[in-house]
Amino acid sequence: MAALQDIRRRIRSIESTQQITKAMKMVAASKLKRSEATLRAFRPYADAYEEAMGRLALQLQELRHPLLARSPEPVLRGRVGLVAISSDRGLCGGFNTNLNQRTLAFLKDHPEAEFELIVVGRKGRDFLRKRGRPISRQFINQLGQLDYPLAEQITRELLQLRKEKGLDSVQLLYSEYRSALAQRVIVEQLLPLSPPRMRDDSRHLPYLFEPNGEEALEAVLIKSLVIKLYRALLESVTSEYGARMTAMDNATENAGELIESLRLALNRARQAIITKEISEIMGGAEALK
Repeated sequence: MAALQDIRRRIRSIESTQQITKAMKMVAASKLKRSEATLRAFRPYADAYEEAMGRLALQLQELRHPLLARSPEPVLRGRVGLVAISSDRGLCGGFNTNLNQRTLAFLKDHPEAEFELIVVGRKGRDFLRKRGRPISRQFINQLGQLDYPLAEQITRELLQLRKEKGLDSVQLLYSEYRSALAQRVIVEQLLPLSPPRMRDDSRHLPYLFEPNGEEALEAVLIKSLVIKLYRALLESVTSEYGARMTAMDNATENAGELIESLRLALNRARQAIITKEISEIMGGAEALK
């Protein structure tokens, strides 16, 4: 009887866990739908703004702005800032593991650089702290209600840190959203900005500036930084929801399979007890003859 009670207790426990994972899957699916719609609406705007920034930089190429790269090659020497975006919560499969391992590999692959770490997300911060990596700036528990002002705040902190520490470049590491089943960890240069290659378009008219082109370029470049950061945050948060929905779906299915196997074990144990009791009755009846 003790074995039967243990199996029944395990079944009840797994059924309770299955209800939790099923609820978490539904919540993640709802958040994923909203976040994915926001991301898909923002991507064309970000691409169009980047193209406009490229045209402006091309028109004002005689200006040497400190936020603008002189070469398309990434700068990975001297003092380098690394913005690593992870999540604040777990239970999302290998999402944070992939990001953290890529962050660690990136740091190890460039031993000649002196890194200043800017961490967005509690999981990334905890991972780097355990490995003794000093963190210059951190933004924790702010991704649940992601909004544009967060990207503006991070941009201000980055520009201040760049000025204080004399950073030669700032790299951005995040998870790019492709689907609920597929996310890709990428690293791209955030600072200095590299204008995209412009296609020849004779229909494009030159920009007119008021009061002058230098101030216009300054404003456009800073806003371009904010847009890049906000897009990266959107990509990462959407990837997190997709990974969590997939992980909870798998957990729910695994719980169902485990419950079925335990029920089979329960039926076998009950059948064994019944068979034993019948054998004992038959043995007793034979002894009374």
